[in-house]
Amino acid sequence: MIEEALHVPVPHSPSVQVLLDGLKNLGFTANGLSISPPTVTETAEPNLGTWVAQLASLPEATTSASQAQAAEVELEQQLGVDVQRRDSSEFASLTPGYWVLFYPGDFADGHAALDFCTGHGITDEQRCAGRYFSSDAGDKPLNCHFSDPRGSAKCVRR
Repeated sequence: MIEEALHVPVPHSPSVQVLLDGLKNLGFTANGLSISPPTVTETAEPNLGTWVAQLASLPEATTSASQAQAAEVELEQQLGVDVQRRDSSEFASLTPGYWVLFYPGDFADGHAALDFCTGHGITDEQRCAGRYFSSDAGDKPLNCHFSDPRGSAKCVRR
């Protein structure tokens, strides 16, 4: 419909074209007169199905988005790496209701994520965990800590 509206010979706001271009960049395609979203697969989510170094878990009930962003920036400055922030409810393997700050790393297992933390001076179990991000609630136990032995069921996805 947006494309059709742009063909009508009347003045248009430039924001209409910006909207259309943005939808196309997101992968939306025109099907007749409707615009349908692209098919989303598990591989479309950049952190899905990977081990990450979880650096903080902040309750959304008491932490605003701007506070979570400030904590993200602080961690980036301390560690010198790109820290990411996500809503835990985006992953079935995490408990919903938290801002999760993490380094993605694409680690082989939970201990590889912990090795990243150790290499950056973090050895406190309260400040780092190897977490597996997935769309499977059965992966919730995959939460690796420094006290877990190598090969632990909490640190390796089988």
